[in-house]
Amino acid sequence: MPRVSGVRRPRLLGALDRVLVTRLGLVVAPPGAGKTTLMAHWAQTVGADVAWLRVERDDVAPERLVDRLAQALGELLDPPPTGASSPAELAVAIERRTAPLVLVLDDLHTIAGSPAEAAVERLLLLAPVNLHVLIGSRRRPGINLVRSELPTAVTVTGEDLAMRASEVQQLFDDVYAAPLAADDAAALAWRTAGWPAGLHLFHLATATLGTTERRTAVAALAQRSRYAEEYLAHEVLQTLPGQHRRFLTRTAVLETLSADRCDALLGTPGTSRRLLTELERLTSAVTRDGDGTRFRCHEALRRHLETQLQEQLGSTQATRWWQQAARVCEQDGAPAEALRLHALARDWDAVRRLLRVGGMPLVRSAGHGLGDVLPVWLQEDDPWASLVLASRLLEDGSLATAAAVADRVRTRLVEDPVGSAWAVRVAAAARTWLPGTGRAPAPEDWVGLLREATRRAPQDAAGRVGPLGDEHRDLVRGLALVLAGDLVQARPLLEACVQRPHADVRTWLAARLALATLDALGGPGPAAGTALDRVVSVADRHGLGWWVRVAHGVAVALVPTPGVDGERVAAGLVEEADRRGDPWGAAVVASALVAAQLRALRLRPAQLDRGLDALCTRWRALDAGVLEAWARSLHAVVAAVGDLPHAEPAAESAEAFARAAGVPGALWVAYGALALSRPGERDELLELASASASASGFGPRPAGWEDALRAVLSPSPATAPTPDADVLLPEVAPVVVRPGPEPVATGPFEVRCFEEFRLLASGVPLGLSRIRPRARSLLRLLALHTGRLTHREQLADTLWGELDPAAALHGLQVALSSLRTLLGSAGVTATLIVRDGDAYGLVLPEGSSCDLLVFDGALAAAARARSGPGDPGRAAGALRAALDVYTGDLLPEEGPAEWVVPAREQYRVRAAEAAATLAALELARGDAAAAAAAATRGVEIDPYRDDAWRTLIEASRLAGDHATAGRAQRRYDEVLAGLGLPPTAGGPVPAVPVVPAVRTGQRGPAPLDRAHVRASPGTRPRPATPTHPRAPGTPRER
Repeated sequence: MPRVSGVRRPRLLGALDRVLVTRLGLVVAPPGAGKTTLMAHWAQTVGADVAWLRVERDDVAPERLVDRLAQALGELLDPPPTGASSPAELAVAIERRTAPLVLVLDDLHTIAGSPAEAAVERLLLLAPVNLHVLIGSRRRPGINLVRSELPTAVTVTGEDLAMRASEVQQLFDDVYAAPLAADDAAALAWRTAGWPAGLHLFHLATATLGTTERRTAVAALAQRSRYAEEYLAHEVLQTLPGQHRRFLTRTAVLETLSADRCDALLGTPGTSRRLLTELERLTSAVTRDGDGTRFRCHEALRRHLETQLQEQLGSTQATRWWQQAARVCEQDGAPAEALRLHALARDWDAVRRLLRVGGMPLVRSAGHGLGDVLPVWLQEDDPWASLVLASRLLEDGSLATAAAVADRVRTRLVEDPVGSAWAVRVAAAARTWLPGTGRAPAPEDWVGLLREATRRAPQDAAGRVGPLGDEHRDLVRGLALVLAGDLVQARPLLEACVQRPHADVRTWLAARLALATLDALGGPGPAAGTALDRVVSVADRHGLGWWVRVAHGVAVALVPTPGVDGERVAAGLVEEADRRGDPWGAAVVASALVAAQLRALRLRPAQLDRGLDALCTRWRALDAGVLEAWARSLHAVVAAVGDLPHAEPAAESAEAFARAAGVPGALWVAYGALALSRPGERDELLELASASASASGFGPRPAGWEDALRAVLSPSPATAPTPDADVLLPEVAPVVVRPGPEPVATGPFEVRCFEEFRLLASGVPLGLSRIRPRARSLLRLLALHTGRLTHREQLADTLWGELDPAAALHGLQVALSSLRTLLGSAGVTATLIVRDGDAYGLVLPEGSSCDLLVFDGALAAAARARSGPGDPGRAAGALRAALDVYTGDLLPEEGPAEWVVPAREQYRVRAAEAAATLAALELARGDAAAAAAAATRGVEIDPYRDDAWRTLIEASRLAGDHATAGRAQRRYDEVLAGLGLPPTAGGPVPAVPVVPAVRTGQRGPAPLDRAHVRASPGTRPRPATPTHPRAPGTPRER
């Protein structure tokens, strides 16, 4: 395996990891693209044994290639495949190994079209499942990769290998120790097309230069490309036939090649199609683009050939050639490319003509390269070139400068209505995003409406998207809802926007960046990193520097990358944006940086406090009140958790600001901060926070912040502990709720209200700790009335009686929503909580059970059995079933809550009566032992039942257990004495007790009719001394 250095590139290494699943990978790219470096970095970290073979030109004979493969594999196979003479024998030797094995074949292009390449195909066809093959080549192999016997290949192309601006900066900073500013790294990535060899050659050419001279050298690449002449000539052009080299050189002025374009430019009808097809086969520096009829030459090679052509033709002929190419592009409907060529030909009249017709859309489609070909003096002196400058400044985020330049141009073009109108539009677009220009947007002004959503009431802005066209309606509504905090409604809109084809790529970029940022805020997983990299890639390909910088800043801040100090890089991008006069780019990246610091909790409270205060200042300076509201609320939470002196005033200010700005998401964060700052009002404020969170469309729990944040923001130092994964921390934007437990079965369900409340699905209890106490109380209240509906006002008054009616009903809705969310996250698909009009209830599907219903049903069955001439044994069996269900007090978790105490007391009374009735029946049937057991259970449930004590005493005597009868008599006397009544020791006890009436299916609080001495409901007095009336050896029935 070769030794390599350079920048490790997680986005590409992650792509190659799929080779371990698909078993085949291809890295196909031009020379110097970094194929070997990437494959070596992957092989070092793949976690399996790797055999590496660099294929050579002498390996065209199959026997020689098989022998070299056997040598490469020898140390990893037992026994070694010495003497293997065919791919089949190698496959058999590999299969004997069983453990995974990776084979890397580099430079496979050197045997293209030879019998040895066919032998490689044969090995792939015969390869056992434990063999994973990665191939590196300058061209696509001649292997038939579409054969059904071959696995689907993971493919990395030259475009994938092109280094992003961030990777260029990391390369020069960390590997070459020649730091580049962020904008220089972006320019170098653009002008070299991210070609790794070109970047290395540029470094060698500028290694002795200082920072200023290196920056000048980067700018000079816009005009000429000489730094890679020898490499390109030797490694790429020399391998091509002469006719193909000449064809590429003459057509290098065209950014996009097609048969018709090239025929028209060269004046050779019918020849270009064949040459383009052959070039695609001969070198990966030429690739097919778009619909398959167009081709592209690698940008570094195209620039080199364009420079070479200019030298060959001379200035006059080169100018004519550019003009001819410009005419071809105009006829082909490519005005942006024609504009660049006219500028190279110094045909300023043609440049003005195209600008006048194409306007701002033409400048946008021309991208980065237009600024390179318009000289500085022209951009300053010519008003049309100045319009291009103003438009590019607007695209680059330099809003104030763009507005100023556009204003100057407007005064110079006052008599030209087309140019003047363009200048007015540029200045207005720039000022839309500057502070102090908050005029109401026109109904069809989507940019103005989006800007309005950053100032105040984003939900209102989301409701005014009706007049917008299809291109922007979902985007504006989705982004406005994100600003409000309503992720539930926002996500589908943004996802639909990403899926829809757009005339303007910026619409796609905005939606994709928003979704990727939200994903990254929810957790720095690989999907978020991949999505953000996709935004960078697309923006980079279209020359949209502002989007590249912002997406890169969000990515490095929120998605950790091994070997990259993301915080330092993001902070550098913020500083760079400030220097460029790009306040929005700086504020967005600064927000991502602060969010990352808050999520990682690396800083002490005072540091986070300063960072959030600075963020508030940034958004205030931009007149972005909605974003300032989010920053203020988070600022208040950090101040409260860190016990900073200004915590309560900050929370009060954040709550008032969020309310005034109309940002419900920020409002719930502010309520959470207030709850932390005012312990005496904590519960009420947290209820308001939960209500606001539910209204906003997402469900973090402010109550969970305090413990987690205090643990990591404590002054004790070093490394802070990681908060529990279930605790959701506030972010700059709403957090994506992490997945819950694995789904459970959807039934049958079991509700248990006696002794301990539990809700079980297929025997598995559902965890209720993730919902708030009031929501748990609501579930228990609904369970108390299982199968019956309760009006919402009764529910609200029972649990939120201290609030005004509107707030109480809102609290009920919040709790119901959290219950449904809990059930859904646990995989419960059955509808347990149902609504009928204004009433709600817990309704169980068929096959389910509730212990309250079982208890009531058993008592009803006992009453029916005793009311007729039926068998007393049936009544006794029903009573035993009721007592088996009654395992303890009703809903003990609710304590002395007013709504549960009467019901709890009633069930206790009915259970005690059932035990006493069962004891009397058993005694009447002559089963003294069973009677004593039932009576014992009765006095355990209620020690104040005279009939149970009397039956216990009599049954024990009849059973001959006089000791137990004596102890029961003494304890009964103690109970009476504790109530101030005379003892009955030795008094008469009925030989056959009167069987008390059994209370049937009454549910909920009801009047109590007791024949014996009772205390008030809920007080449950006890004897002065502990009593345990159950006789030794008497089983306790359950």
